[in-house]
Amino acid sequence: MIDVNGEWLAAPEQSVAAKDGNPVEMELSNSKPYILKFVAPGHRPVYTFLNAGFKAAEFNVQLSPSTPTQELNPTLRGNFNNFDGRSAIEMEQTPDGLWEATIETDLDTIQYVVNGVHLLERVPGTEDRIVINESAGGFHRNFISEIIKPSEENRITITFDPSEYSAEPGEYSLALSGDKELEGVAKLYSRSIDEHLDRLKSNQLKYAAGNTPPFEHDYSDYLSDIQEIEQQYSDSSPVISLAAELVKYRFRRELSSSDFKNINLFKELAPDSPLWMLSYGSVTAMSNKYSFEETEAYLKSIAEKSPFELLKGEALFNLIRNYRDLEDEENWHAAFFELVSKYPDHYTVKHAYQNYAPEQPISEGRPLPFEEFNRLDGTGTFNINDLEEDYVLLDFWATWCGPCIASMPKLHELHDKYSDKGFSIVSISLDDEADLVHSFRNEWEMPWVHGIESINSSKIREMGVAGVPYYILLGPDRNVLNYNQDELRSEKLTDIIGSYLE
Repeated sequence: MIDVNGEWLAAPEQSVAAKDGNPVEMELSNSKPYILKFVAPGHRPVYTFLNAGFKAAEFNVQLSPSTPTQELNPTLRGNFNNFDGRSAIEMEQTPDGLWEATIETDLDTIQYVVNGVHLLERVPGTEDRIVINESAGGFHRNFISEIIKPSEENRITITFDPSEYSAEPGEYSLALSGDKELEGVAKLYSRSIDEHLDRLKSNQLKYAAGNTPPFEHDYSDYLSDIQEIEQQYSDSSPVISLAAELVKYRFRRELSSSDFKNINLFKELAPDSPLWMLSYGSVTAMSNKYSFEETEAYLKSIAEKSPFELLKGEALFNLIRNYRDLEDEENWHAAFFELVSKYPDHYTVKHAYQNYAPEQPISEGRPLPFEEFNRLDGTGTFNINDLEEDYVLLDFWATWCGPCIASMPKLHELHDKYSDKGFSIVSISLDDEADLVHSFRNEWEMPWVHGIESINSSKIREMGVAGVPYYILLGPDRNVLNYNQDELRSEKLTDIIGSYLE
């Protein structure tokens, strides 16, 4: 069970496990909506939406069987190596078709996962105890294996049976019984998340095959299914048609205008309606569709009345950008400071600092708002003003960022070409764990200065670093020379730096 204020990627607020086919019960307050996530080893998760005001709902879940695949390259990771995928232990196949890996550790309880099997829902495949990872959110695995190591042993062999896996994750058959409105809303939401996962998996496969984005995705089946659900339940509840429009807006950038009905959701839904949480981004879509004169009062009403922080932040962000465009400084500044002070973790805050701050945190000819960064080795902080080199390229990156990894050869080329000419690179990792960065550097030496800051830290947020890689070129006085990402992330980077050094 996930609180909608954390949306569907959040860690569970409450979990229950069904064992041996026995039913489970969960008692909830019906004053707010919830997202329910059903997970099982070897199966892709299914999400559904439990709308506020419900009295009771019964979910019957059946799992499809898995079809084994032999084309595997499993690796092992766990608490013995900080769950670091880059230093995962390769498993070797035995003559009887099983896979094995031996680890050495002083830990009494070993927790681990087997990688290299499923794209979205990786799960262990051994006979050891399977436990739910309570802190897992989003696409982080929901299950880990746990084994108690014999006290006299420092070595233990972990075995993986590929017959428990399938080339494709198994599917759920989910039946919901409750009132018709509850059923219709839940089915619409489930179908929208399922389409999102399908698109994500398809994109991952295309990317792995060497294709480059943007990737096309066919939404015809999705639109047909949404229409079918709407027709099935629209006579039972007037909100089903509105819910159908909301779940379409999850893909508003990809769908054409003809795929939507001409419905003004601002007129049809109350500002504090829990239905907005089916797709809170629809607030921005509606704001873009109509004039600010028509939408201003409604956006302000959401910011004042909605009980949902995600929705409040969305409304405030739209107020900020519209007031800024109108040069209404009083309302612009008020909305900005309300967003960044009351909802500092909202996903729009970095974009607000980057594009709509009353005073831009980063601008050419001025110093950075922060000069101190945490050292990667954990020995305190360093100040960029203390660096001896005249020119510094500040590189914000992360080990999980594909474009960052792809840019490594370019950074090494710059270092080799200019490091003896008064130029230095400073890489600030936005990973949460320094061990992941150290492991990455076993592959890429990166012989320059390193720092680390959490991507969710106030420092990174207030600098407006909304994505990685993010580059800032600093001059001898440590004022910003260039922070244009279109230029610095292109082939122009070498020429831009060379123009100062050669």
